[in-house]
Amino acid sequence: MRKFLSFIRLFLSKFFDDLLMVGGCVCILIGLSRWNVIVTWIMGGLMLIGFGLLVGKVRSKNADNRPS
Repeated sequence: MRKFLSFIRLFLSKFFDDLLMVGGCVCILIGLSRWNVIVTWIMGGLMLIGFGLLVGKVRSKNADNRPS
């Protein structure tokens, strides 16, 4: 049980901000879907593009800091 809890703690320490961001995007998309479906698809695509750019920026930053 302790190993499982330590795994959960490690997982949350690494990915908690990403989980919050994805949860926020889901809430926005659900709200938009009640208003207009087309706007929801456009906003979802923009969120995916933004998230992809963010992941690419973090990965390139980590690649630059890697020791030779």
